[in-house]
Amino acid sequence: MFFRILGRRVTPGILTLWLIGMTISVLWGMPLVWMVSTSLKPEGQIMRYPIEWLPRQVSWENYQIVFNYPVLRWFWNSLFVAVATTALVVLFSAMAGYALARMRFWGRGFVFGVILSSRMIPGAVALIPLYLIIARFRLLDTYLALIMPAVASTLGVYLFRQFFFSLPRELEDAALIDGCGRFGLFFRIALPLAIPALLTVSIITFVASWNDFLWPLLVTSTDTATTMPVGMMKFNPRTAGIRRMTYGVAMAGVTIQSLPTLVLFFLLQRHFVQGVTRTGLRG
Repeated sequence: MFFRILGRRVTPGILTLWLIGMTISVLWGMPLVWMVSTSLKPEGQIMRYPIEWLPRQVSWENYQIVFNYPVLRWFWNSLFVAVATTALVVLFSAMAGYALARMRFWGRGFVFGVILSSRMIPGAVALIPLYLIIARFRLLDTYLALIMPAVASTLGVYLFRQFFFSLPRELEDAALIDGCGRFGLFFRIALPLAIPALLTVSIITFVASWNDFLWPLLVTSTDTATTMPVGMMKFNPRTAGIRRMTYGVAMAGVTIQSLPTLVLFFLLQRHFVQGVTRTGLRG
């Protein structure tokens, strides 16, 4: 038994999975729709019951209030930190993953085990030691304080290692015969072939760095290095200080903050899924 939808034969099982997936997608998308809708509503339309999903009157006043603050500076800080962190994580994770997958040396399995076991340690445990180190080197309220602690990515090392395991050794053997060295093998052969893993690690790292809140809150104190998540606290209706912010202003700020990650994911989601799939082929 099957159904024909848009010229395709669909079994009841596939149709059921599709309906469940669409229902979950709609539920996940409802908060996003409400966020954008609320950011465009005048204050008097926000807290009405029943909920009005679309604004009766589109108002840009909330965005005008948001841009009275140094939002562009926060945006640049977050963008610079996220891009720099992503570039360094991809480079060092790819190098470490390649060494663990393709190079034979004593203790390779032990080193990889230590790297994986470090993921069992909650990140909050390292906050105080990291803060003391950053303060000792007088790096508080700088880009380095935001970037360097995130460079060591165990997830990035794991994903690259799994991907490099799937590369055929014949490619390396042929390059070695042609006189290519170990660094040439990595930068000219292995890394260009690791585009799926590279995109996957880049998306995960960029989103995590862009949305990071606790660590930037600890190490930044001025607009010089304040990132978007920390700056968004100024628009929290409950903790905004003397000036009372509305939910519309808060949603306008969150909408601006979420745009880069949404655009990045929608543009690269196909590569992201392929990368996650391929990096789990071998262990």
